[in-house]
Amino acid sequence: MRIECKTFNMLDLTESELSFFAECLYHEADSDFDSDYMALARNNFERALQLFRVLAHESEWYALRVKRCEEKLEEIKAKSEEK
Repeated sequence: MRIECKTFNMLDLTESELSFFAECLYHEADSDFDSDYMALARNNFERALQLFRVLAHESEWYALRVKRCEEKLEEIKAKSEEK
């Protein structure tokens, strides 16, 4: 099997493409969180948060996603401090 990778600049992405990546990361993080894979969840929530912050300047929906990512990251931090 042959796999090719393409590098791209985030500036090349449309808003909908950026939104798609952010939502994928968010859902993957949510799944990791539910499965108790906190390191993976934290990493994916942080990446999704960065993308949602870019999008939040134009949309209240994305601002809510930013808030949700921040809440989840706080939950992960609290869980790690309990251990």
